[in-house]
Amino acid sequence: MRSSTCVLMMLSLAVACSLVATNGLMPFRPPIVSINSLFNTVTFPKGQCNSTDTGLSGTCYNSEECKTLGGTASGTCDNGLRVCCVFQKSCCNITSEAISYFINPSYPASDQTVHACEYRINIPSTRQGKSLDGEITTSRICQVRLDFEEFTLPEPETFPNGGQCLLSKMMLTGSAGVTYRVAQLCGVLTGQHMYVEVNPDLEDSTIFSLVAIIGVENPSDPIPQYSWKIKITQINCATDNYLRVKMSRKDAQPHDLMNDTEFEFSLVR
Repeated sequence: MRSSTCVLMMLSLAVACSLVATNGLMPFRPPIVSINSLFNTVTFPKGQCNSTDTGLSGTCYNSEECKTLGGTASGTCDNGLRVCCVFQKSCCNITSEAISYFINPSYPASDQTVHACEYRINIPSTRQGKSLDGEITTSRICQVRLDFEEFTLPEPETFPNGGQCLLSKMMLTGSAGVTYRVAQLCGVLTGQHMYVEVNPDLEDSTIFSLVAIIGVENPSDPIPQYSWKIKITQINCATDNYLRVKMSRKDAQPHDLMNDTEFEFSLVR
C-alpha cells in the first residue's frame, strides 16, 4: 500500500511539473535556447557573497545578469558595483548555480497538504568555459554539500523497523556519477549537513534531485506539517578542493543514520 501510494504521488509530481512548463511558468534555469543547452552550456559564477538584506549566500552578478538567471538581487557586493544574487526556489525548479536554496512551497511558513515536490541540481561536467565577463574558468564539481538550515518532516518509524522513513520523506536521486550514503531523509535534521559525491570526470552534465513526498496511509489520517530550507553548494575541486571532505563509515546503512548525532558523525567528518 505504501509503495503504490508513493508511485502515484511521483506520477502526480511529473504531471504537475510538466504543467508548470506548459503554462508558461518555466523552471528556474540559466538563459538557454533549448533544453539541450542546459547540458551543453556552462555558466560560471563570479564569486560568493552574503546578502546584506537576508543573510543568505549568493553569487555576485550585475543586476541584469541576476534577473536573466532567475535570481533575486539582495544587497550589493564588489563595493556596490554588483548585486548579491540569491537563488531560492521551491517545487518544479532546476538550477545550475554554485549556491542555491530549496524551500517548501509556503516558506517561511509550514505546509500541511499532501504534496510531491522536486528540485533539480544540474551539475556541469569537467570543462573549461567563459564566465559572463569573458574570464576563462574551470569547472570540476566533485561534491555537493547540503546544509539543512531548517528541516522538519514526520519522524521515522521506531518499531519494528527503527529509523525507516514512513510515507512522508525527502528522497535523494541522481543520475550516473552521483553517490550518496542516505537515500531517504525524515524527522528533524535542522542544523545538520551532508555531502553527495560527484564523479568530476564525467563527459556530460548530470542531474541530482531532492524529491519530497508528503502523504498519509489512510484518508482519515491527519496530514503532517512540514517545512524545509536547504542550502545547496556545488564544490568545485578545480578551485576549492580544500572544501572537499572524505566520507566516513562507507558501509553505513540509511536506517543507521536517522538519529541526529549519528547522522552528523556518519556523513560529515
